[in-house]
Amino acid sequence: MDYEFTVIVDTRIDKNSKAWFSTRNLREDNGFSVLLKARYRQFLFGFGNDPEIFAHNVEVLGIKLEEVDYALIPCYEKEVLGGIWHFLENNEKARIIGVFDYRGWDLNREIKEKYGKEVWTNGYSAHMDSPGHRVNSTGSIWRSPRPEHALYIQSVKGLIAIAAFSFAGPANVADFVEGINYSRKLHMYIGSFAPKPYYYTEDDIKEMIEQLKEKKVEKVAPLFRTDDRTRKALKEVYKDNYIDLGVGSVLEWY
Repeated sequence: MDYEFTVIVDTRIDKNSKAWFSTRNLREDNGFSVLLKARYRQFLFGFGNDPEIFAHNVEVLGIKLEEVDYALIPCYEKEVLGGIWHFLENNEKARIIGVFDYRGWDLNREIKEKYGKEVWTNGYSAHMDSPGHRVNSTGSIWRSPRPEHALYIQSVKGLIAIAAFSFAGPANVADFVEGINYSRKLHMYIGSFAPKPYYYTEDDIKEMIEQLKEKKVEKVAPLFRTDDRTRKALKEVYKDNYIDLGVGSVLEWY
């Protein structure tokens, strides 16, 4: 397999995962952190909410933070920033990539003062996985009510998007990822499936799923801010193409 994806922090534990069966010691949290291992690079996307839980799950899952090449700040919300100092204490080489947002200026400055690292606040799509440029940041997502960027992978079966908050809505994030990839179709969407940033109705959920089906998104894998009613609706529509994830989940693909 060319890529291995592991969930470090989420609101749920994957009790069918190998890590849970072998340790029974993973912890859930209201946060988001995932690790993507590619052939040439490792990417940490988000740092969870509670720093102790982030550090605990990293240890239990056997993740070596010192081997991470790129650490991405999805946005400047506390649910994805909790473990950043633990990461920086254990990694000297990674390039830190954020998103352009005035709310992150103080954090970026503190990182530079303490660790001598510049946080690259990219406004545009950024290639990271050389050779091949198959792992990328979207840069700032258009139509997002709060600055956010997503991670996407150019897999053999199509594009795979990973979004922590999906502030713009999953369909708009999917549209944005396809747009910067010359309309190549999205194979899988991983992350938050909240149709709107805050309050939303059953009709909003239904409309969001219809939009994803119209775009021919083949697989969905909800994490973090996806509530039970949205998970249920996604599962009813996507059936076998619905992937249930949580802390300890591992996905692999080419």
